[in-house]
Amino acid sequence: TGVTATAGNASASVSWTAPAANGSAITGYTVTSSPGSKTCTTSGGLTCTVSGLTNGTPYTFTVTATNGVGTGAASDPSNSVVPTAVVLSTYVPLTPARLLDSRSGNGMPGGTAARLKANTPFTFTVAGRGGVLANATAVTGNLTVTDQTAGWAVFLGPDPVASPTSSTINFGAGEVRANGVTVALGAGGTLSATYISTAGQTTNLVFDVTGFFIEDNSGATYVPLNPARLLDTRVGNGLSGKFSAGVARHFVVAGRGGVPADATAVTGNLTVTDQTSGWAVYLGPTDYDPAQPVSTINFVAGEVRANNVTVALGGGGTLSATYLSSAGQTTSLVFDVTGYFTLDGSGGKFVALTPARLLDTRVGNGLSGKFTAGVPRSFAVTGRGGVPTDATGVTGNLTVTDQTSGWAVFIGPNPLASPTSSTINFVAGQVVANGVTVALGSGGTLAATYISSAGQTISLVVDVTRYF
Repeated sequence: TGVTATAGNASASVSWTAPAANGSAITGYTVTSSPGSKTCTTSGGLTCTVSGLTNGTPYTFTVTATNGVGTGAASDPSNSVVPTAVVLSTYVPLTPARLLDSRSGNGMPGGTAARLKANTPFTFTVAGRGGVLANATAVTGNLTVTDQTAGWAVFLGPDPVASPTSSTINFGAGEVRANGVTVALGAGGTLSATYISTAGQTTNLVFDVTGFFIEDNSGATYVPLNPARLLDTRVGNGLSGKFSAGVARHFVVAGRGGVPADATAVTGNLTVTDQTSGWAVYLGPTDYDPAQPVSTINFVAGEVRANNVTVALGGGGTLSATYLSSAGQTTSLVFDVTGYFTLDGSGGKFVALTPARLLDTRVGNGLSGKFTAGVPRSFAVTGRGGVPTDATGVTGNLTVTDQTSGWAVFIGPNPLASPTSSTINFVAGQVVANGVTVALGSGGTLAATYISSAGQTISLVVDVTRYF
């Protein structure tokens, strides 16, 4: 029962719910396509990929179960899907550039400052600006919300959507919050943003681009890594001592944590802690330029906050960081690398997906029930939401909600009860999201751990946007 199909490239991934065995254990399943009668079989698993399909042709699928008595009746047909050819993309990193700032009119119609209205999609041009080529298909960057009159969320995507079913960034009223994104471009090389809130509310929005994807081999391919900490100023890893406001400092990335000397860019997580004052931190290949203001993470005093980044490396395989605040203020910084881009073709190419929710513990999607602190849990990624069985990693968005206590969540390829790095940080009661670029574990799974004191619980949501 419950047969569902997801289209792939000349293939489809089919999953189902097990029937009653009726006294004899089920030994296998057979999936059959219509038309074509293409099949795949399992020895007991509840998902299977049918290959040899014709791209552009609609298909449905039925499943039969076999036990010691014989083969039962076929299931009802699945939903109809249309396999399509996979478009592979490579990545071109950029020096960060601001393409939207509603406060100053950058990216706005006529260059005039104007606030975004709740539930009214706003579209702005990306291709052809900030180094993004006209034929780019997607971009990486940083989305920042500020001056909002009410909390809730913003959705960023290729098409204008008045009532989005997913969100890119969540926040409370008055917060300045940023989130790293990997997002497909719409027709004409545009992006569309929707402020999700009650009628009459308004907000300002900022978007800084850090790179783009292109459908040829001119860019870099991606190699995922197990997360590795390359900077922690609290313990002298990478750099010693706190950052002082306005003073750029450099730390070495290439040659550490599995990143080779010829890497052109990296993905990772930047965390700020112990700051004496709020504002922002810039992370990039070159030193911060006040004439070209961009930021990577925003925060208030006393917060521990993390943000996902995809960032080009500077000369000698280094990154430059600057604490943007008033004179005399200080902060500690932490950076965990999760993968790198290389021009030698040894990594994976990216494939865009329609965003798909693969984990929502509130409704039993992927896993049922809340996470308990210190107990890692794994959930399936490949074979779901359009992610094929040979994918090595994914990009997406991790959201935490309903937590009984603050601290952090780690997500990675392997289950770790006591992870040494974190993906997202928060306090009790916050609904917070962070972008992720993460390697898949054995069997195409991801593992998550709630880092908190014993007995605390949390709900987790993961949406995927792209695989490699």
